[in-house]
Order: sequence, then C-alpha cells, then structure tokens
Amino acid sequence: MAFGLGQCYVLQGRFDEALPILEKGFEQCQIAEVRAAIPWVASLLGLTLVATGRTERGLGLLREAVTNFTNLGLHRALMELRLARACLLVHDTHEASLAAHRAYALALEHGERANAAWAELLLADAARDNDESVAQEHYERAIESASELALEPLLVAARSGQARLLRTKTG
Repeated sequence: MAFGLGQCYVLQGRFDEALPILEKGFEQCQIAEVRAAIPWVASLLGLTLVATGRTERGLGLLREAVTNFTNLGLHRALMELRLARACLLVHDTHEASLAAHRAYALALEHGERANAAWAELLLADAARDNDESVAQEHYERAIESASELALEPLLVAARSGQARLLRTKTG
C-alpha cells in the first residue's frame, strides 16, 4: 500500500507532496477492501485536504474515519488528534476542543502518554483565544510531558504556542 511515505510527509507538514500519495493509497485500500487501513489513510488524507484548502471533503473524511474506527472496535485517539488539528486549521476551536478532549481521554485510557501530550497541545491551541489561563495550563502540561518523553517536536510546538500566548497578553 502506497501511503507510508504520505504519512511521513504529513508529519513533516509537506501536505502538497503527501496529497497524491495518500489519494492513491486511499484508492488502493478501498479496492483491496482493507477495512482497518481505510480509516487510517482517510484520516491522513482528510488532514492533508484541509491543510491544502479542501476543507469540506477533508473534514468529511476525518469524521468518517473516526466513526469507522469506532465501528471496527479500534482505538481512535490518533484519529481524534488528526480531526482536532484539522479543525484548528479552519479556526473551529469548539470542534477542535471536543476532538482533543476525546483523544486525551482515549489516550489516557490506553496508556498512550505521547498521544495524551499531543492532545494537551491541541487543547491549549484551541483555548488560546478564549481562555488564556486554560491554554497556559495545557501548554505547561504538554511541555512537561514532552520533556519527560523526549518528544522534541512537541516540545518546540508547545513552547512556540506558549510564546504566542504571552505575546498576545503583552500586546
């Protein structure tokens, strides 16, 4: 299946390069009827579509991926994280917060500390414009977890978000 490289590109923020690979991978998963892979690739494709301006189709694929993972009885914290990230890209902080809360709860339930830490970042980003103290708490927890788990990209993202919050406060 041709989607591993697409996933790497998504993680690097190289969405334009990820798009054709994920579209092909999604098509291949559907043709081969690989039920567990379809929502996985759909969530990556959905996030990529949102990041490249195809919001409606992208969010639809992401929501469908969450539902399909749930229906298959699979753990969906990562799907919820992708949905939250996409919602933040289109400035839907309410849905982003809901998805990040679900991801956080699922990650804790399954002992996935890294996913819980990423959820903290998304919760902070979702709260940043509406509740600075809540955002600050989430940034601090994300930074603490990122430091403990040696998650450098998360640490950089959380510190950057915290700096943006401070700049907003100080004008």
